[in-house]
Amino acid sequence: MASAELSALFAILPNVAPQASTACTAWTAHALVAHLAAGAKERADLIEDKLAGRPERATKAFAEREAAFPALHVEELRTALVRETGRFETAVMALAQQGARVTISFATTRFTAAQLAMHQRSEAAIHRWDLVGSDQMGDELLAQRELTQHGVAVLNSLQTVLQESPTQRVKHAGVSAVRIVLRSPDHPDVRLNAAAGRRRLRDCRPRVAGGRRRRDHRCRPAPAHHLGSPAHNPPHRH
Repeated sequence: MASAELSALFAILPNVAPQASTACTAWTAHALVAHLAAGAKERADLIEDKLAGRPERATKAFAEREAAFPALHVEELRTALVRETGRFETAVMALAQQGARVTISFATTRFTAAQLAMHQRSEAAIHRWDLVGSDQMGDELLAQRELTQHGVAVLNSLQTVLQESPTQRVKHAGVSAVRIVLRSPDHPDVRLNAAAGRRRLRDCRPRVAGGRRRRDHRCRPAPAHHLGSPAHNPPHRH
């Protein structure tokens, strides 16, 4: 059964022209859907290999796994997206039945079934925003706490793979030390601290210790660039 995020993505696709521009400026809507279909297929393939007992392999690079999809006609591509996301959801449920700690290798880290399922939800919500921008449905989806937590974890763990990771963004900005806060009303801050070669996002939710809620000292108030709601500043590729 498709997640709320996938269902919301599928619902808007018929209203988006394939050559429409997107918030991922290098991609048309058609190219973005190709990225989503290829990603779902790759994750489904990796899980199915695990379930069949086949040896683990390296995750295919974006260019390799996406190569066949852009040439598909718009309806064929949308059919492929539904098919591959369905394959993924069937496979990830089977992986979950093997135990909560069972993992597969994905990119440069390891993911459990729960993390893989969350990643597909995140992909659908973020790239829906890339296609149609802000609306009530998109804002509600992107405001979900678990998607923010997942985004922080993925961007930190895939520093050498993703162009939107803290390391890559700081490098492209040409700076050596910076502190940036992503702030949204009624939600904990997400902070980027980059100094002395250490570049990580931090989810600044209060910790509970001894029955009392305490803030992480590394998230103490500091001058910051206020970039608004995470719903209006999503990363563009993963």
